Amino acid sequence: MDLSDTIQVDSSQINSADLFEPRIFRLVGIQRGPDQRRPIEYRLEGEDKVFRPCKTVRRILVKAWGKDGNDHIGHLVRLYCDPTVRNPKGTVVGGTRVNGLSHTTKTTITVSAGQSGMKEHKIEILHDAPHPALTHIERAEAALDDHADKLQDIRDELGMAQLGSDISRETGTVLDTYLKRLVKLHKTVNQSEE
Repeated sequence: MDLSDTIQVDSSQINSADLFEPRIFRLVGIQRGPDQRRPIEYRLEGEDKVFRPCKTVRRILVKAWGKDGNDHIGHLVRLYCDPTVRNPKGTVVGGTRVNGLSHTTKTTITVSAGQSGMKEHKIEILHDAPHPALTHIERAEAALDDHADKLQDIRDELGMAQLGSDISRETGTVLDTYLKRLVKLHKTVNQSEE
């Protein structure tokens, strides 16, 4: 009988106590957190709890992925419990840290560790397969772009500002079909994230 679910902390967020072994999560959403100490929270794929990174982890994520949190969505993060983390009073309490990320080439990231100065964090690069729905959207967008480029090439070749009405109507139908598929795929992705 697996007892791991009986020792979890009762909370709305992932805590270091939940991480008796490192776990990999996909970030599927970002929003403002409940207060200034926890200013952001990430929604995690398949989890009811959110991840509210501490300032050290936020600094690591910004250095790895950039300052726009929306760009972090879809990426993987491996969280673990670091038993050496101290609270502001200096008491060892343990804390949630990151030691693996997708979508980066950085294997070490150095960030401020408060009054202790700078600290280097080792990062394992996590290789990720793209989300299936996003792959379909990217293909549809590429096909739409390709079709628009071909249409422009034909216009340029013929030296015409606009194609004849038959060709324009046919092209409009094809573009309309692509757009409908794209909208449907976007809805699928949004529903899978909820």
